[in-house]
Amino acid sequence: MAPSPFGRSPVFQGMCDGYHHGTLPTAPPDRTALTRRATIAAGAGLLMAGTLGASTGAIADTGRSPRVGAARRSRLTRGTRLLHADLHNHTLLSDGDGDPALAFDSMRSAGLDVAALTDHATLSDNLLGDVLAGLLPPEYSQLGGITRTDWHQTRAYADAANVDGAFTAIRGFEWSEPLLGHVNVWFSEHYTDVLEAGLMQPLLSWLRREPGLVLDGGADGLAGFNHPGREPGRFQGFHYDERVRDRVVSLEMFNRRDDFVFEGYADGRSSPLVACLNAGWRTGIAGCTDEHGTDWGFPEGKGRTGMWVTDHSRAGVKAAMRARRFFATRTSGLRVDATATPRRGTPHRMGSVLSHDRGAVRIRVDLARDASWIGRPLTVQVLRPGTDAPTVGARRGVPGRSRRRLPGACRRGGRRLDAAADRGPVRAERHPRTRGPPLQRPGGGLHQPVVVRAPGGLIPYGSAVTKLGRATLLWMIPVNLLLLVWVWIGRIVFGVGGWFFVIFLVSVVPVVLIALTLTTALAYTQDGRPRALTRVQAWAQLVTWIGLLGFGAFCPDFGDTDDSQISLLTQVFGQSDSLIDLSVTITIAFGLLAVAAYVVLLVALVFARRDSGTITE
Repeated sequence: MAPSPFGRSPVFQGMCDGYHHGTLPTAPPDRTALTRRATIAAGAGLLMAGTLGASTGAIADTGRSPRVGAARRSRLTRGTRLLHADLHNHTLLSDGDGDPALAFDSMRSAGLDVAALTDHATLSDNLLGDVLAGLLPPEYSQLGGITRTDWHQTRAYADAANVDGAFTAIRGFEWSEPLLGHVNVWFSEHYTDVLEAGLMQPLLSWLRREPGLVLDGGADGLAGFNHPGREPGRFQGFHYDERVRDRVVSLEMFNRRDDFVFEGYADGRSSPLVACLNAGWRTGIAGCTDEHGTDWGFPEGKGRTGMWVTDHSRAGVKAAMRARRFFATRTSGLRVDATATPRRGTPHRMGSVLSHDRGAVRIRVDLARDASWIGRPLTVQVLRPGTDAPTVGARRGVPGRSRRRLPGACRRGGRRLDAAADRGPVRAERHPRTRGPPLQRPGGGLHQPVVVRAPGGLIPYGSAVTKLGRATLLWMIPVNLLLLVWVWIGRIVFGVGGWFFVIFLVSVVPVVLIALTLTTALAYTQDGRPRALTRVQAWAQLVTWIGLLGFGAFCPDFGDTDDSQISLLTQVFGQSDSLIDLSVTITIAFGLLAVAAYVVLLVALVFARRDSGTITE
């Protein structure tokens, strides 16, 4: 395997079986249909493919045709089976070279279980589009993209090829803005073209809109960012709209033979993976061939996607994509599954959200291909978003055909690792902080998204941002200011006032102001996007607010005479020394509650800034 670009750090539990599980076809089917762009487009396309360079060391260069694949059942999880998918392909309906009538048959013959046609949508989502397509030369579709007739035709091809339980054929389109980037949309009844050049929001608003008779919409579809960073606008900085967060499900990291994890980094730009996650999106990681030729599904070494479905159908595939239960690879027939288990918690599958603040997380990886992979050295990394590039949360290399006991945390398990025959797991171990580019300081705990990078594949885990944590953070500044005033003079609402107004102004108020400013600053400078408090931090903040609210409400006050003591209770029930004493007791109780909760909040915020997400045994 080629050296990792992430440098040194620590890893995981890997599984690799050595069984033959069926052979995929080794040659594309015979095609007799004439392609109308054979002379004008194929040359340029082949030149581009030829200049993309060799695949990385994680990819088995097995030639042009797919070979043997692994078994479809995970050794870690139950209830799903693996499907091999390619969700990004083109035909002569836009800028491809092949007959769309042959595309799905080719991909099924190549051994794919799920395939999509996603021809470009640029200018022709209107009645004029069909007129121009009929009047102008065929090359117009390279610029104008699919028309409404093409869209209906693609559906007919997909419906004819789709066989539940055997092959899932999906109609989609690629929204193509030449400067911002391209976005795939699948499963939608309608399609849309570039409504306003230079802006992402019109597309995101279309994805929010329910399809109707008057205005079409894409709320029934799912979307994904394609080849991120190839176009200079990078989706307008991955413009974020929380209202469609659940519908934007994928980020292409492997497109054709290109790896986009560090696209643009050498030129001073941030990693597209980091930029997307830090913007707030929670995407799965996808791979695709982005095929423009005529051998859909067959070229080896190009991107593709593995997905874990409960049902081999369009509904099952859509559910798996919504759950982000898929991974990117450039190796046909590869099986990758993963679980993440917090200490004293239950395993979470790929794409899941971990409601986890800090402490150990155990990650297990099931990886298999065929007999040629037995004894191959394996390296697994856990990546987390840094500022400009991914950080390595943990890493472990397993030597090929090694039967030695591994040191440190691995040996304490008392189990033997056989990389060739999979007789035991590899456990995660503690690692030192990483330094220097492209690695950044790990931080923010495990409320950040993470990506598991295994040989040949990328696996997503989601950000455990809760609505409570997000809302609490957004209300911190206004609520803190209101409660600061409340502690100072809030009891005047109940007709209670006196010398504490002056005393608190020079004593309690400055202390509370400094304390609340400190925790607010720590909260808003935590790593991770979208910004949010962890569950512990959010509850500690809420209890702190309750304490301050009670303190300001029940605190008694006094004037210039001995009988001038007054409180909320005396205002409600009448003047009484016992009620004054009770008011003092309640005030002290709320004050202690606020102090205790504040200490918990402060400690949680401080520890979150340390490497609390380090993965250990």
